[in-house]
Amino acid sequence: MQKVLLLGINARYTHSNLAIRYIRNNIKHLPVETTLREVTINQSISEILEIIWQDMPDILAISVYIWNSELVKKIILDIKKILPELKLVLGGPEVSYNPHKWLNEFSQIDNIICGNGESGFEYFLKNQEAEKIISQPRKPFADVKFPYIAADFPDIIGKYIYYESSRGCPFKCSYCLSSRSDQKLEFKPVKQVLEELDFLIAQKPKIIKFVDRTFNAKVNHYQAIWKYLISKAPTTKFHCEIHPELLSEDDFEILSKAPKDLFQFEIGIQSTNQSTIAAINRKDNWQKSRKNILRLIALNKFHVHTDLIVGLPFENLESLAKSFDDIHSLGAEHFQLGFLKVLPGTQMHSQADEFGLVYSDNQPYEILANNWLSFEEILQLKEIEKLIDKYVNSEKFTNTLRLCNQLFGSPFAFYSNFAKYCQSQQVDSSIKNWWKNAATLMDFMNEYFPAENKLIKDFLRFDWSHIFPGNFPIILQDEFCQNLQSKCFEYLKSFNESGIIKYKKYKFNTKNIKNANYFLAETEKFYQLLKLEKQVLMFIDKKQIALNDAELLAKLLN
Repeated sequence: MQKVLLLGINARYTHSNLAIRYIRNNIKHLPVETTLREVTINQSISEILEIIWQDMPDILAISVYIWNSELVKKIILDIKKILPELKLVLGGPEVSYNPHKWLNEFSQIDNIICGNGESGFEYFLKNQEAEKIISQPRKPFADVKFPYIAADFPDIIGKYIYYESSRGCPFKCSYCLSSRSDQKLEFKPVKQVLEELDFLIAQKPKIIKFVDRTFNAKVNHYQAIWKYLISKAPTTKFHCEIHPELLSEDDFEILSKAPKDLFQFEIGIQSTNQSTIAAINRKDNWQKSRKNILRLIALNKFHVHTDLIVGLPFENLESLAKSFDDIHSLGAEHFQLGFLKVLPGTQMHSQADEFGLVYSDNQPYEILANNWLSFEEILQLKEIEKLIDKYVNSEKFTNTLRLCNQLFGSPFAFYSNFAKYCQSQQVDSSIKNWWKNAATLMDFMNEYFPAENKLIKDFLRFDWSHIFPGNFPIILQDEFCQNLQSKCFEYLKSFNESGIIKYKKYKFNTKNIKNANYFLAETEKFYQLLKLEKQVLMFIDKKQIALNDAELLAKLLN
């Protein structure tokens, strides 16, 4: 019996590989011994070669994507040096649309499977002397076997679990492989989806990511899934990529009943320039989409992730700044500033000359310039991307960033100036330490708005208090701050009864109130901007307690 090794090469340890599990379960009826192995792109080539060698497979099958293709090329060059009789089979989107290029470059490859692998790999196993490039009609999606088995768990229980309830996409965005004519939109029967989700939920994973390209494409399909998951209220979180314009009143009624954090939503807006939207074959009524996204965020139940793509046609720097401001101002928890990838097999790839697309020949084929953006402008936007990831997507400077945007007049104006400052100061973009990043931000803002130094400190202290236990870092401490800490401690000690601090409905010990963090803004403008009542806040054990005593406030303000 032949030994087949299905190798999944993931971008991160927290990811799991869906493709190899689909293949395994769809060839179970064939007389082969199948093994699954998963590695990451961060592992060394020698380590991966050892893993393959230890299994001694007759056939090695690898799914190739833009994130792992460079590593796959290294494996190709060495694997037959240690396993000369091995048959090497590649599949996946990175080889499906340029198989001749791969075969010409690497004589070690025995076969390439184009398109969906379930039918293609089955055909290969039955016809191993067949043509080098295999392209088989895709199975109806409802006939593709469920990818998971109980034995997959608990090895992947702490990782992202990927699941498809549909394949294909109703939209034809020219940069996306799902827009191709051979990517038919298909849905699994809802009954089948719910049974499969029951199996996954029973394994208690932290998150299940629907990889449906547009989850809310078919009303009676996605609404049934949402309702079912809401009724079960599992501890698992579900990630859905949705088109905001399609959200209806019924959807909001359903989602309003969902437990907090049951869902998280990814929304690919990409641009708010209507000429750009038309050029990429995307359909979007921005005003309706904007209204629905704001409404979704206002539910205060779900983590929302929004996307903007740099490098699309007709989007120059001025236009991009407007799209940036439009999307950033929505206030989603995560804002991804991505860069166009000119993927082989897409319409965008075929339009490269028309739009003057200059892009890397290396994966991930990222944009370098086009008719509307220069390479220098792309580099400027790359610096802004770093700041977005560090400050916005960390969700640790939320209130302070709103102030910065307001002072500069727009988010793009703030980030573009901040990026230039960080470059001039040679700030290390890899720093993740909160107080070091806060110090950089404070120094920058003081250059532009020295009169607002105390206000900026107020906002940074407020953000710190909501995230970290204990006293403020040294950069935020001053006489006002130390006086506040001392007087609040002394005030609460006055409620001591036999060693227990009894304040209203709360009970503390002396250590609790000494280590607690106390917040009172030094500026009136802070309360005006955030529309908050002026009071002392105590942060202890991740709880916020209002010390709204007139006596305490009078002591602090005198």
